[in-house]
Amino acid sequence: MLENIKEWQEGLGAVVGFVGLIVVTQVTLWDARRRNRRSKQEQTLSVAVAIYGEMLLLREKMASLGKAASRLYVRNGLHGGDYFDSHFVHRFNLPDPHLYPALASKVGELPADLVRAITRFYFSYSEAQKWLPMIVPDENRPFEYGVNYVLDPILSAVVEIEPALVQIEFMGAITPAASRPDLGETESVIEMIEDMWGN
Repeated sequence: MLENIKEWQEGLGAVVGFVGLIVVTQVTLWDARRRNRRSKQEQTLSVAVAIYGEMLLLREKMASLGKAASRLYVRNGLHGGDYFDSHFVHRFNLPDPHLYPALASKVGELPADLVRAITRFYFSYSEAQKWLPMIVPDENRPFEYGVNYVLDPILSAVVEIEPALVQIEFMGAITPAASRPDLGETESVIEMIEDMWGN
């Protein structure tokens, strides 16, 4: 019997060595995949938190603009006027976002509902940014743009991003939660303009 064991010893050693090699390889691959997943999750969270921070700052700027524009609109009468001027535009100028363009390729790695909400926020922001100089009357233009061209995207951006902000706060364990910035009479002015024009 001892002779039989000696005959099989080399073959048995080779099989055990081969199985051991397969097990070690599988464990190493599993560990590498786990580390890659964790690294990707951390990177995704970093992108979400960075965008979150920028959106909070931009929301504050938009809310400030919306509050001032609606206050000026109501104070100076609802039927137009030259109360929006270049000084107003310079004072409440909306700066270009910096993090979103830099991280745009990484935003796509976020959950789809976050990507949609973030994209919509920055689109609304760019609309407010685009229309702000246009509400200033121009003698070379035979018509004027109403303040609602700025207020509509501001209200949309500030309010509609809230569920996404809550989701990012949960993902990143961010406390305290962001509160809605003061929009003043923005919503009321939009409603008054819609009622005046029958929208």
